[in-house]
Amino acid sequence: MRIKCPRLFAAIKNHSKHADALEFTQLFHSINFAHTLRVSEAELVRYDIKEGLETTHAITPYLCRTDSRGTYLSVGVITALFDEISTAACILQDKTHRPGVSVSLVVEVLANVAPGRTLLLKTWADKLGKSLAFLRLDLRDAVTGQLVAVGKHCKMLPMAGVPFWDAAFAPFLYPFLKRPLMGLTRNHVAQGERVDWHGAASLYDYFPLDDLVLSGNGGGVGGVDDGRDGGKVEGKATTTASLHVQPRHCNGLFKMHGGALAVVAEDVAVRDVAARLQSSSSSSSSSFSSSSSFSSSSSSSSAEAATAPRARSLSMHYLQANSKMVDVAAWVNDAPHIKGKGGEEVPCMSLGLSSQIEVRRGGKLCNHGTILWQEK
Repeated sequence: MRIKCPRLFAAIKNHSKHADALEFTQLFHSINFAHTLRVSEAELVRYDIKEGLETTHAITPYLCRTDSRGTYLSVGVITALFDEISTAACILQDKTHRPGVSVSLVVEVLANVAPGRTLLLKTWADKLGKSLAFLRLDLRDAVTGQLVAVGKHCKMLPMAGVPFWDAAFAPFLYPFLKRPLMGLTRNHVAQGERVDWHGAASLYDYFPLDDLVLSGNGGGVGGVDDGRDGGKVEGKATTTASLHVQPRHCNGLFKMHGGALAVVAEDVAVRDVAARLQSSSSSSSSSFSSSSSFSSSSSSSSAEAATAPRARSLSMHYLQANSKMVDVAAWVNDAPHIKGKGGEEVPCMSLGLSSQIEVRRGGKLCNHGTILWQEK
């Protein structure tokens, strides 16, 4: 004799659609870097298990950088928004709500955005497998539909740090575990940090750089050592800085957020390029002035970053999680050369520039990336 339990089956069917994924996501958006990024202020347009997520974001000066041409939304912040919202889409569309960890993020900026505009961010999964998720993103002007940026995000899905994850979110168990899971999540979120947005004019104020050293061209030397283990890049002079990782820079699991890493990596690279451009404009020879060093906050209005070009694309590759202190190094790849007044070959620092970025912890490479710069 078969026993029918229509209410139980209906409940299981309902929860198998992951109806509570939004609530879990919103809890994690309320703390740490997601809160610093002010993701909770975004408006939800679509939340569909097949189509993915659509959100609108009002672009304020808080999210922007300022240079000699004005205030704009940088590729680092766009990458951070992409990282956070695409992770929410992954949680929604994956069968067991796995947020995963970033393997790579690639973002290309197609149009500059000034404060005052509202942008529509759409993200969806091209494929969700057992181990990897492939997500795509596009960012448009919410009024005109102009395409502003596109991106790709690859995530490793297995939750090695939370071994019971898949079992807890299985369709037949989740209805019975929902309440305790929600309680655990709320207790976990209560330990997070919520920065006072009114205490800072810019997102970048929450990324103070320590031991900032700006370097000119190494001129063929064997490398520049910034005094920390792993700070030497053979044959290249680098701009280096350190960041003490705090919860405000972290994801919900209290590891440095991939988007936060993109923000600080771009900031160091901007300073590196600006220093080289200033040296290049003051000298007609093929070598730049010698290295100079000083300490500075990472405010986007700093003078040394005002003359730098804007980033056209950013690709970040994540090898290992960070939770304490990271050392960031940025350097310019060999610049194209043009004919000088005397017929000699001189580097053109405003044409076809690209930068390399490395992030280390205790000398060990954790992350690396590449920035392509817009022509000025």
